[in-house]
Amino acid sequence: MWLGTLGPSATWAWQRLARIATTRAGLSIDTADLTVSLGLGDSLSRNAKMSRTLSRLIAFDAAHLTAETLAVRVALPDVTERQTAQLSPSARFAHDHLARPGHRAEHKDRRPGGRQAPSDNRRRRRGEAVTSPINAAKARHPIADVARRTGIAVPDGRGSSVTVRCPMPAHGHPGRTPSLRLYLDVGRWYCFGCSSRAGDVVEWVTQSEGVAWRQAIDIVDSHRPLTNAWAGDNHERLPDQAPSTVEGPERPDLTRTPTRRVQAALDVAWAKLSTGPSHDQASTYLASRGIDLAILEAHTERAEASHTISRRHLIDSLTAEGFHPDELVDAGLAHRRPGPQLTDYYQHRVLLPVRDPEGRLTGLIGRNIGNPRWPKYTNPPRTRRYDKSVNLYQPLPAPLSPDGHVVVVEGTLDAMAIAVAALRRGEASHFCPITQSGKTLSDAQLRHVVQLHPNPPVIAFDSDPAGRESTRRLAMAAAISGVQVLVSNLPDGHDPASWLTLRGPDGLGIWTTGRPMDRRQAESARPCAAGRPPWTGAPSAAGGLAPALGDEAGVTL
Repeated sequence: MWLGTLGPSATWAWQRLARIATTRAGLSIDTADLTVSLGLGDSLSRNAKMSRTLSRLIAFDAAHLTAETLAVRVALPDVTERQTAQLSPSARFAHDHLARPGHRAEHKDRRPGGRQAPSDNRRRRRGEAVTSPINAAKARHPIADVARRTGIAVPDGRGSSVTVRCPMPAHGHPGRTPSLRLYLDVGRWYCFGCSSRAGDVVEWVTQSEGVAWRQAIDIVDSHRPLTNAWAGDNHERLPDQAPSTVEGPERPDLTRTPTRRVQAALDVAWAKLSTGPSHDQASTYLASRGIDLAILEAHTERAEASHTISRRHLIDSLTAEGFHPDELVDAGLAHRRPGPQLTDYYQHRVLLPVRDPEGRLTGLIGRNIGNPRWPKYTNPPRTRRYDKSVNLYQPLPAPLSPDGHVVVVEGTLDAMAIAVAALRRGEASHFCPITQSGKTLSDAQLRHVVQLHPNPPVIAFDSDPAGRESTRRLAMAAAISGVQVLVSNLPDGHDPASWLTLRGPDGLGIWTTGRPMDRRQAESARPCAAGRPPWTGAPSAAGGLAPALGDEAGVTL
């Protein structure tokens, strides 16, 4: 199927090089001999046929050139929908047949008179429409309905995507926080807590029930409840019943306290937290991480960090100001478990303010400095002023420079470190770090990030395996939305804050250039369940921007 995309010369060259790389990786090849053997003449000039052939392989990421070594992919990914649409009609028919599950073991049903029914290939040759069993099942069962049968409440009228708790037993968790993204408009899902776990409604059932795809279609057609890892897997609960709950802290009530009182509680809380010993303690901690808080605050002319003091310091202070306990819970500032006892929502944490585009406080993000077993970051609960799928931490405004860069990072300290480094270099108009305080962006957040500057945003997640996989997933989500992104590859063991601690403000250069990662590259970078190694990429010692590569072996030209 790649012949019509790569072209004959590039396809023949790839087949020859992949065969050599598979059997004799690292072999040195006489380029002139290779050129003649492929029938491409004997010229090795810049515009020669062989040079154009290798350039085409590199352009389509079938190969990657480093110095004099050509890393060749030993297996090509499936062609994309766009590439399939550009194939000839006969090639498209062949692709549809090969892509259909079970095409090699296609069973033959018979007509009542004993005559064999025409095969799918015969139907295609006649010009008849042929739908695979999986596509037919997807058309019959929207992914929202399958999620509801698993016990997940998916409200009607939501947007193109929604994030829920992952119910898959095979994924090895129930997670406490939502990690499964449902793409309602295209009928697909992706679990952000489980590397390379994705699919459609049929794949949902194969993973939740542990069956093959044919059995999965029978199950999804039966309309019975489906297995849910965190609600029990014995099908005792119908999908319209409320999930079992464990008593925990009371969540903010979005209808109880008016928005103006929620905003007032947040403003008074920050006014008390952002001065005196709590502010000084935060400044000391950030300095230990190589972040000079005074530089950022001199630029913004407002407090940008604070520190918790005790379990009830904030509650007692706000109660004395006349705020009711219900208002403190609804503002995301207090925990209330069954009983009258209230405690501060944040414990043993450095606090950073999240603001809306008008500069008003919407919530606080707490960076853990206590027990290492606790989560690194505590995000605000959903309130009338804060929604994690909408609000972002952004310490600097949108770049004003034509060559500015919006840099998407995982942690708030990463964003703050980039902001301080940019201010030190006098380049505050060139960089806009931003984060959700997590490893993804919602559709609304992605649209906001893209609108900040005409240049493509840079994904600058951590260099650990989880960060690389999150980078691939976000690049995929961006490509599905038609958004171009750049990808930053930090050296192993680094996040943006540690990289800038090592390199100083000059380390900002790692986020200024690079090639985009499109949907095809993101799909190719997905770790394969069948045992193929993932495309992880190999950044240089100095780091850099590049699309992820892998599944490749080297030959020296």
